[in-house]
Amino acid sequence: MAITTLNNRSINRSDTASADQVWTATSATASDFQAAGGTNTPAFAAYMSSAQTFAENTETKIQFDTEVFDTDSAYDKDTNFRFVVPSGEGGKYLLTAGAFMYGSSVELGSTIVAYANGSTKLGTATANNDTGHGDGEGGAGSLTISVIVSLSAADYVEIFGISNLTGSVAGTPITVGANTYRQVYFSMHKLIE
Repeated sequence: MAITTLNNRSINRSDTASADQVWTATSATASDFQAAGGTNTPAFAAYMSSAQTFAENTETKIQFDTEVFDTDSAYDKDTNFRFVVPSGEGGKYLLTAGAFMYGSSVELGSTIVAYANGSTKLGTATANNDTGHGDGEGGAGSLTISVIVSLSAADYVEIFGISNLTGSVAGTPITVGANTYRQVYFSMHKLIE
């Protein structure tokens, strides 16, 4: 085994790289082949499998109840409908969420909000005065959030919706729609820094 130095770091010249490895400093005085880049995990994607109805002007947690994947079992699809940052996995995350909301009025104001730890707003999306969702009798809004956020271990993220109807049907329930097109979704993944 031949040892030499480069920029004050020991080099084992008999080493060979495996697939997806690069030459990297491992300390102030050594270097070696290491895994290239990194992985965008923890990561999860979930969607709503059936419609959810909630009262007008009532901020309500959206229940994304079906996982597409969850690399670290960090998303709770059964009870809390939230992503919890695993231990040791703090950092920057890309958050995406979308919802299709509709009601019985031609004037519907809809908002979705992403919260960290139940109170810190991470992002919002709003749709106002949409003209209907196909039958000419109701208003609808499609909303999306896409934002990069900094989170620490044990922080949790949830998505809430709120809507208001105007006119003669004010006060009736709002529906967050769900269908085979997965119009109501929530996903996050850690960014490589």
